[in-house]
Amino acid sequence: MLFERKGRVAILTLNRESKLNALRAKTVREFAEDLVRIESDPEIGAVILTGKGRAFCAGADIFEYSAMNSRDEFMAFQMRGEKLHQSIENLSKPVIAAINGLALGGGFELALTCDIILASESSRFGFPEIRIGLIPGGGGTQRLPKIVGPKTAKRIFMTGEDITPQEAHRLGVVSEVVPGDQLMAKTLELAEEIAEKSPSAVTALKRLVNMGTLGDFGQVLPYERMMVTYLYDTDESRARVRDFVEKRGKR
Repeated sequence: MLFERKGRVAILTLNRESKLNALRAKTVREFAEDLVRIESDPEIGAVILTGKGRAFCAGADIFEYSAMNSRDEFMAFQMRGEKLHQSIENLSKPVIAAINGLALGGGFELALTCDIILASESSRFGFPEIRIGLIPGGGGTQRLPKIVGPKTAKRIFMTGEDITPQEAHRLGVVSEVVPGDQLMAKTLELAEEIAEKSPSAVTALKRLVNMGTLGDFGQVLPYERMMVTYLYDTDESRARVRDFVEKRGKR
């Protein structure tokens, strides 16, 4: 995880380019530490989250969790990600996602926890978990339907199809689509504009909007976690995950 400051804006960059910035336990831990650092710094007024290379984040590191031997270990893995997402939503400063490329599975879920999303023209979104017998396990089953509606969300979840940035914009997921070479400049401009506003007012707006849209989130997340853990431990899902890892390992 890379941390950078530009004036009153903090820039966090996922930095596992060779793995499409897939989230592993070490990355999640570093990310959480950076959020604590940002929360305690009154000079930071806004945060940008992006990825290095051709992906924003391709989701959880399947190679890491395919090696887990128990439901408890997998559930602990899910809970770390869940806690990170809640930390982003509860952060007093706005977080703007600059989606530079692939935002899939847990990467899409990560983007959905941010307050505003800008996307490059070459970006792609999606929830491919169904292809390996799993479901989104980091709040995606709750966050996406609240934006695009339940029927559209079910189609996205159940097909595992990719979504273009233009479609994500039409659905209300993305606030702006920009050329790739302008993405960071546009995002930084927006972040700087917000950072100059009243910190108290910005924090209040973030919390009030979240309160109105997240609903009974805390009651649903444990059930989502339980279901994805159950599916992870089925013979079918384990076979699909093993097949995925073996095919990717040969590349």
